[in-house]
Amino acid sequence: MGIVKFGTLLLDGQPYASCVKKGNAAKLSFGYTDSNRAVEWVEASGLLVARHLVCMCISWDALNAQNLVPGRLMLIDGQYFICRCPSEQDAIYGEPDNVWVDWDLYFWCQEEHSSNPTFRMLRKMSQQESAYGTKGVANSLIGFRPVLEPVKCVKDQDLSHALRGSVKLWFPFGPVEGTLTDYSDYDITIRTEQRLPEANSNVCRNDDEIVISRTGPIWMTNN
Repeated sequence: MGIVKFGTLLLDGQPYASCVKKGNAAKLSFGYTDSNRAVEWVEASGLLVARHLVCMCISWDALNAQNLVPGRLMLIDGQYFICRCPSEQDAIYGEPDNVWVDWDLYFWCQEEHSSNPTFRMLRKMSQQESAYGTKGVANSLIGFRPVLEPVKCVKDQDLSHALRGSVKLWFPFGPVEGTLTDYSDYDITIRTEQRLPEANSNVCRNDDEIVISRTGPIWMTNN
C-alpha cells in the first residue's frame, strides 16, 4: 500500500481543491496534476482509490449520467485511466481505517440489489460495512470515492494473454464488454450481444461478433 498525489479534481472544467459539497448538478472530472490541488490516492491491487470522497450529496443516478459508475476514460498527465465507482470485486477494502479520509461515510458502488434494481450498493471503508440506498437519493452522508484503473491503447497491446478471455473495450463513448475471439495486427474480434450506442467507422458487426480496427481510439481492460 502507498499513497500518491496525482491529478486534480475538476468541477465544471475548472480546478477544485476540496470536496464538492452539493454534487448532484456538478460536472466532475480529473485533469493534470496541480501540486497545490493534487488528489491523494491509495494504491491497491493495481488501482488508485481516492483517499477521500471528492463529492458529497450526489446520487447514483447523477454519477451514472456522467458515466462515472461504469467508468469514463480520462487523460491525466499523459496517461489514460478509467475513472469509475468502486466494485465489490475490487480488492480495496483491507486497509486500516487511518489510511482513509472520510472512512466512516458511505460512497456509491457499481452493484445493484439482487432483487430490487431501485437500490444500489453503498460502502464504508470502516469495518468493510455495506448497505443499499435508493439510486436517486442525494444525501449529505453519501458521496463519490473514485477509482482510477490504468488502461492501454489496443493498438499498442500484445493481446495473446487475453485471447478467449472476458474483456472490456473502452471507446470514447463508453464501454463494450465481450469475449476476445480473434486478433491480428489490423483488427480484433469480440463476441458480444451489446449494441453500440452510436455509429463508429472503426467497428462493424458480424452476427454475434464485432470487428474493431486497431487504429481507432480504443482502450482495453481485462474484465
